[in-house]
Amino acid sequence: MSILRPACKANLVVLSSTYGQIRLKLRSELSPKVVSLVKQLASSGQKCNACKFCRHEPVPQSWGQDSFYGPPYALLQGSLADMAQQPPFEGSPAVKKANLGHVKHHPSVADEASWQVIARIPTAPYTNRTDGAITTRWLTPEATVPFNISLKQQQPQQEPKLQPS
Repeated sequence: MSILRPACKANLVVLSSTYGQIRLKLRSELSPKVVSLVKQLASSGQKCNACKFCRHEPVPQSWGQDSFYGPPYALLQGSLADMAQQPPFEGSPAVKKANLGHVKHHPSVADEASWQVIARIPTAPYTNRTDGAITTRWLTPEATVPFNISLKQQQPQQEPKLQPS
């Protein structure tokens, strides 16, 4: 007889675009209020009309060489503007590779297949925007990539059968 573990509280959000699906692990331990808003949007079953990727900056070819670790940092940025309300500020201020979210809220890329989809999303055509000393790259309006968001429950894992000794 096998025993089922309780269902995992962590959920996956799936961003679906014409380039494929990106699966993200929700990190409620870092941003519980924001994760709640994301889950609400993802589980609504409605099309996310304002959801789109608007910025994609690849890692520069010279990144990591001669102590160069400056921007851009392989950034994919988008909008979840169809959320029920403006998300509050909460969570950790540290952004690391594989973190994705709005501002400082960190769901994480779930698998290698998702990384492959991210790599296919266009990085051009773009325009530069300068704010003070910082210049950023933004996809032109015709190059933005719409996506839809859905919530996928992770399946409970089965305990292995105990072997008699």
